[in-house]
Amino acid sequence: MPDHRTAIVTGDDIETLAQAVAAIGSPLLAEHIRKPAEAIIQRLRDTLAAYEPAAVEAASSQYEREGEIEIDEGAVCSRGETGVYVVAWVWVADETTDEDE
Repeated sequence: MPDHRTAIVTGDDIETLAQAVAAIGSPLLAEHIRKPAEAIIQRLRDTLAAYEPAAVEAASSQYEREGEIEIDEGAVCSRGETGVYVVAWVWVADETTDEDE
């Protein structure tokens, strides 16, 4: 079953990984590790390149509510036909009641 969870990495993390992958000397490792890793690294770089500071600022001013909806300064962006999707953190409280405690 595919795992579609996401993880947060920084541009520095991506470049550190790219340097480590580039340093692989073994042809066998290069074939089985370097090629797939380079594709992942490129995808991560493309995600960083899609960052749109104006969209993040607009999303923050329109939707951000402290403790409920928060948007990181370097939030992931994805351009659509007529706008930009901006990744936000949405708070979800635990589903407990007084009877559960």
